[in-house]
Amino acid sequence: MYRILAILAALSIALCFCLPVAAASYQDDCMDVLNDHIREYNGFSRNISDFIVFSGWSGCGDRSVITVDSREASATYRIDGARRVQIQLFSSQSTIAVPSNDYYRMSVRSDEELGQARRCYYDRSKDVVFIQENGRNYSLCNERRGLMLREDDSALRKDCYYGLNVFVSTDGVSYQTVNDVRLDKIESQNLEEGTGVFVRETYSAGLPSSAAYVRLVFIECAKIPGRGAADIIDRSNLHFLSKITFEGGALEPGAARPSRKAARPSRKAVRLNRIAVNPALWPVRPDRLRVRHRRRSIHLNRRTVCLSRKIYCREQRADRREKLPRGDVFPINRR
Repeated sequence: MYRILAILAALSIALCFCLPVAAASYQDDCMDVLNDHIREYNGFSRNISDFIVFSGWSGCGDRSVITVDSREASATYRIDGARRVQIQLFSSQSTIAVPSNDYYRMSVRSDEELGQARRCYYDRSKDVVFIQENGRNYSLCNERRGLMLREDDSALRKDCYYGLNVFVSTDGVSYQTVNDVRLDKIESQNLEEGTGVFVRETYSAGLPSSAAYVRLVFIECAKIPGRGAADIIDRSNLHFLSKITFEGGALEPGAARPSRKAARPSRKAVRLNRIAVNPALWPVRPDRLRVRHRRRSIHLNRRTVCLSRKIYCREQRADRREKLPRGDVFPINRR
C-alpha cells in the first residue's frame, strides 16, 4: 500500500514539472523583424538596435525598435488568453494633434497640451488625415511653420485611425476592430530635452475573451498636401514600434483555439453516436439492425452498421422497399 502511495506521489510531482504553466504576461521588445510561431511582421523594414543614438533622445530608455516602412504595416500575434495589450511606439512629430486657436498642430509644445491631445482619423479613398470637432473637419497640411490641421469643408469618412489600429480574431482569418483603444501617455523629446522631433505614444486596449489572434496595424498617408509650402511625399521611416505587452491570467503565447467548424462532428457521425451510446434511441433490437455500405463499416453489438449515400430498408415484408433519408437507421430482416 505504501509503495503504491509513493509511486502516486512521485507521478504527481513529475506532472507538476512537466505540465505547461500559463504565463501572466508576454512582451515583444522588437529586437528584430524575424517571424516566429508567436508573431508575424509585415511592412517593417529593419531593426534599430540603439534608438537612443538614432534619435538623440538620451532619456527615452528604449534601445531596440523596428521601423514601419510602408503605408500599412502589421504585427500579428498568435496568443490565447490575452485580456489586455499595451503598445509603445515612437513617431516623428507624432500621430496626435493638439488644439491651437482655430486650428490644430501635430506637435506638443507644453506639458499642458499633453492632456488636450487628440487622435487623428484617416480617410482611405481621399488620402486625408483629419480631426473632427463639433461637426467640423480639420485636415492635415504642411505649412511653413510645420504640420497643421486646418478647417476643411469636404465630407470625410472615419475609415480608421491615423497611426495605430488594433484588431482581434478567433481563427486568424476574420478580424474585428477593437474600438476602445486608449491613449494612455505621451512623452515628447522636445519637452524633455529642448530639442528633437520624436514623441513616444503609449496605448492600451482591453481584449475580448474569445480573441486568439491580435493584429496591430499602422496606417500612413501617401502624401501631405502643402499650404503655402511644398507637398510632403516621402512618408517612410516615421513610425517605430518599440514594445508590446500582453497580459492575461491564462496567457498562452503561440497557442490559438482550433476552428469550431473543423472540430464539429459531421451530422452523420452525430446521428450514429447518439444511436451507439443510447439504446433507447434504437428503433429495433440491435440484432435486427443492419445498414449496408460498400466501403466503411463499424461494428455495433456484433452486427455491422454502415452509412451509405442511398440507404434502403427491407422490412419483414419482402415485397416492400422504400428509399430513406441519408443517415437514418431503420430495421431490416435478419439473414
